[in-house]
Amino acid sequence: MLDTHEYSRSNIRRQLDERLPDLVCHHIVQSVAVYDNTPNHGFYDTFDPRPCEGRVIDVDEKAFFVWEAERRLHVVERALATHEPKVGDWVRVIPYIRRGFDGQRADEVNSPVKLPLPEPRCPQLSDMLGVMNNAKMPDGIRRLPHMLADAGARDFRMEDPEPDRIHETQPLICFTVETQKHSGQVRVFYGSKRDAFGIWLIRDGRGSHAENYIPLNQLGQRLFELIDDGTWNRIVVEPIDMQLLLKRLKKLAADHGLPFSGLLALVDAVRRNRI
Repeated sequence: MLDTHEYSRSNIRRQLDERLPDLVCHHIVQSVAVYDNTPNHGFYDTFDPRPCEGRVIDVDEKAFFVWEAERRLHVVERALATHEPKVGDWVRVIPYIRRGFDGQRADEVNSPVKLPLPEPRCPQLSDMLGVMNNAKMPDGIRRLPHMLADAGARDFRMEDPEPDRIHETQPLICFTVETQKHSGQVRVFYGSKRDAFGIWLIRDGRGSHAENYIPLNQLGQRLFELIDDGTWNRIVVEPIDMQLLLKRLKKLAADHGLPFSGLLALVDAVRRNRI
């Protein structure tokens, strides 16, 4: 389980200024992106980057460096990568991107990702839902809805009593998650005795953890600590079999009546999924 509760600035970024001249002395660099455990995935504050493909040009004790065809250098923290390549390997790098509950990229929707629930009529439940939709996570990248989407949250429902009946029916939001920290149901409820909120975790039909009297402004933090296991932060690195790629490119060249000298154009077309 990865520890996501501390997000100090990575040594990779501090060392990059020293390493960069040697790494790119034979390349023209248009942009550099750094994939580590700090809030910004790149120098241009790109939180939701696209996957990239390229050749590994260097590996050190902290990171490996992937050169992409379009004059881009990608720096990947080794501790977060799912695969450790060698210099000369071709790889596909898939960094973390925020998604909604439908799996769609968060930067491709017209409005911020929110919990899939209607607006409550109960004021206390409305306050709780508003806080949950907007609470920022300690990682600095996500809000609570992104964290819950990463945790596989599903089966959302709520108990939404009339405002004058909250002493008869407890206002709550309920959903199910699947992480290494908790697998089961989560109930977030309003406790009228102290005008505070609570969290109840249920595993295999039995209560496994309960907290009462949580201030509203700490609700998102406690849900993060109880649910998030850090696996979302892994950077998927997939090796590319160059022999298979070359066979495919030769076939494509033959199918399109192109000389083998058109290989580089085909490489770019395959990388962009245009063919």
